[in-house]
Amino acid sequence: MSNSHPHLEEPQRSLEGGLQGSRDLPEPSFKATLRFASQDEGAERIDVLGLRRHALVRVDPAAWATLLADRPDLAGVPILAGWAEAGWPLIVRRFSPGEDRARVPLGLPLPPALGKRRVGVLLPVDVLAPCPAPSLAEARTAAPLAWHSTLDALVALGARHGLVPRPFGALLWQALTGLPYLTSTSDLDLLWPLAGLLPDTFLDALATLAAAAPMVIDGEIVLADGGGVQWREWHGAGAGSVLVKYCDRLEMRSAGLSLSLPEGLVPSNPLIPRCCEAASKEGSRDHGDIGSPPSGLRFAEHLRMRAGMGEIEASLLCEVASPEGTPP
Repeated sequence: MSNSHPHLEEPQRSLEGGLQGSRDLPEPSFKATLRFASQDEGAERIDVLGLRRHALVRVDPAAWATLLADRPDLAGVPILAGWAEAGWPLIVRRFSPGEDRARVPLGLPLPPALGKRRVGVLLPVDVLAPCPAPSLAEARTAAPLAWHSTLDALVALGARHGLVPRPFGALLWQALTGLPYLTSTSDLDLLWPLAGLLPDTFLDALATLAAAAPMVIDGEIVLADGGGVQWREWHGAGAGSVLVKYCDRLEMRSAGLSLSLPEGLVPSNPLIPRCCEAASKEGSRDHGDIGSPPSGLRFAEHLRMRAGMGEIEASLLCEVASPEGTPP
């Protein structure tokens, strides 16, 4: 299977000058109109304790401008100045060690033409508004034509199992902003939210579909309590364990179908949170950019020996975020 997509046309839009005002904005394929609680007492408010990884939020433009003024490392970064004014969202990421848990950890990736940099910020909840995320079916028009039959098959697969997939990574950001995030080597990153048990035939069916797809299909099964499990890891785990990611922690759990149910969610290795914290402290200087430098990767081998984990489990705990995927 090739990871290259020769039928994907490279976007023609130039990003050299950045975005300064609404007249410069491209047309997204998915739109959502929302109100901020600070602007309208009837607007929906966000519960900071209920936020989950991959949730989307919009930022009050005035608060965004204040944040940028306080972050000299972001000065002059193209498109950031007009981001909030355009109504484009940020995505909830994991907390880094030492970050204020009363604020919301957020991130956004820059398009490949601007270096794929991942920008991480912390913001108070009262300057945020919830933003609905598009389903895979709704984001279809932002995808290359060569992907459409696979996307349709994925949507149908979800429907047969009572699941509605939604994209993250490059397809999500291109659908939301209209900016050129997809390239000829882009993966398709998907979330599969569960309301209860994982259907027992789903992972095999997804693996079969992925094997025939023209692109790499990655992503996570999202448990009812918000934890995320990489679908390929779960599919290959058998009676072993899998890594479950939350906004505020990582856990190793048994990979049986009971993993889907809240009453079955019991951490199988209490050493993991401590090792993860140590890896993050060694591998991350601050929360400016999302992801770990190479020192985090060196720590993975030590983590494997200390915790008795497999190579995939250790590397995920010390991961360097994929340039096109979501913040970890």
